Amino acid sequence: RSPAAMWTTRSLKLCSGFVLFVLALYVLISVWPRNPVWSVSSFRADPQVAKEILRVYKDPSFNGSRTFPINVTASAQNRNHFDLDVGAGHFVVTLGNAQIGEIESSPLVIAAAQWADVPAAVTWSIGPEAVQSAQRTGSTKISAIITGSVPIRCLGIVKATLSPTCKVDVDLALLDKCPDDMVEVGQCSWSFRF
Repeated sequence: RSPAAMWTTRSLKLCSGFVLFVLALYVLISVWPRNPVWSVSSFRADPQVAKEILRVYKDPSFNGSRTFPINVTASAQNRNHFDLDVGAGHFVVTLGNAQIGEIESSPLVIAAAQWADVPAAVTWSIGPEAVQSAQRTGSTKISAIITGSVPIRCLGIVKATLSPTCKVDVDLALLDKCPDDMVEVGQCSWSFRF
C-alpha cells in the first residue's frame, strides 16, 4: 500500500470519528434539560377576599389565622427541544419562617419551545408571624420563597422531578387594583431528580 492511500484511510477514520463526536455532542446538548421560565399571568381573588386580605395585613392587632382561596395562572415556557408532560405540582410559599401559602398546579403538556398557561389553586394562609413580618418593613411589598416539586415526563419515557426554589415579590397594594401585576418572580434555582 502506498503512503498516500494509508494517509487517506487514516484521514477518513479521523474525520469520521470527529463527525461522530460532534453529532453525539449535538444530540447530548439537544436533549439536556433546560430550566423553564415562568411568570404569574393571572391572579384572581374574589373582591371581598381581596379586601379582607388587605385589612388583615394592615391590622396591627391581628393575632389570629385566616385562609383565603385564590386562583392563579402562571405562564411557563418549555425551553427544551421536546414536549414535557407535566404532572400536578405541589408548592409551599414561605415568608421568613412562616408558611403563608400552598399551591397546587394542574397537570398539562407543554410543547417544545412553547409557552403554556398553568392553572393553579392557591391557599393563602395569614397568621400573626406573616402580618408582623410585613408590618416590620413598613411597605406593602413582601418577599416570599416558593419551593416545591412537580413530576415531569419527556420523550415518552424519561421521568424526572423538577424542584424549584424561587423568590417572589408580592405588592399587596395592587391586590384590589391590578392583581395580575402584584407578583414579580425573581431569582429561581432548579434541581432535577431522575
